[in-house]
Amino acid sequence: MITILVIGAGGIGMRHMQSIASLKEPFQCWAIDPSQSALDKVKALLDTMDTAASFRYITSQNDAPEVADVCIVATSSLVRRAVTEQLLACKVVRHLVLEKVLFPCEEDYESIGALLREKNVSCFVNTPRCMYPGWKMLEKAFAGFEGKLRYSLVGGGWGMACNSIHYLDILDRLLGGDAAFTYDFSELDPTLCPCKRVGFIEFSGTLKVWHPRASSIELVCDRSNAMWPIQCISTDALRFVISEPEQRAWCASREGGWKMEEIPFPIRYQSQLTATVVEELMQKGTCELTSYEHSAKLHLPLLRALLKQYNQCEGKSGKLCPIT
Repeated sequence: MITILVIGAGGIGMRHMQSIASLKEPFQCWAIDPSQSALDKVKALLDTMDTAASFRYITSQNDAPEVADVCIVATSSLVRRAVTEQLLACKVVRHLVLEKVLFPCEEDYESIGALLREKNVSCFVNTPRCMYPGWKMLEKAFAGFEGKLRYSLVGGGWGMACNSIHYLDILDRLLGGDAAFTYDFSELDPTLCPCKRVGFIEFSGTLKVWHPRASSIELVCDRSNAMWPIQCISTDALRFVISEPEQRAWCASREGGWKMEEIPFPIRYQSQLTATVVEELMQKGTCELTSYEHSAKLHLPLLRALLKQYNQCEGKSGKLCPIT
């Protein structure tokens, strides 16, 4: 029987477990959170689902099984290193999935990377746009593109600090997977934005990103409105305009005379994805998500730039950037 641990029973942890409940194979899942009220909410949801699974709800890792096939760490970034270290100190875990943003301090990345190597744990980061049918279609459409790619994302209140890594992860795949991004934060707003998560901060303004195979990459977050993000991706031969919330896109090609055509752009919610990740890990020993090692290469330059901006805004010189 498959043994699964989910550490963190907040909003995203709940969606992971909602998906896990749809697994066809027999399994037991342990929900772990120090908050009994959070566990009660998860239990109330899962009790409404038709599942043959066995769910347990505990407030301490100490009460979890000694060996786990898959563990998902869905805590906030501030405690994720400590939670992961505690987990791997006393449990044997075959496969680990970590939420993003991974950690708020640069030193955390190498420490956890070394621990994963020491314990021989395969680890992946939950930046799952690579699993969306719409983005899979785009990867095929832009495969082997010639010239330079152009990309822009424009929206309001979409959480630049929290969510940029999602877009950079999928862009990295379109651009060849070399994690060769550098950042220009000179056009970010000089004051920080409030974050819906207590204890964390957000940014607004324009984030410019450079890559050898792109002529321009810009992510714009406007704090004055709540317009959902619109993404534009193009080369000299192909152009897509994407509205993920509407699950549709518009495409045009040089071959087709640049006539715009509306097409479906299906996405997947977390409650539809985690079961697939677990199944892939159990059957293949790997999954579609980005590996920890590669995701760390994407995270770190972004974290350094955000930390520099945070320290400038706050008049600090610290090593911790409170983003999650």
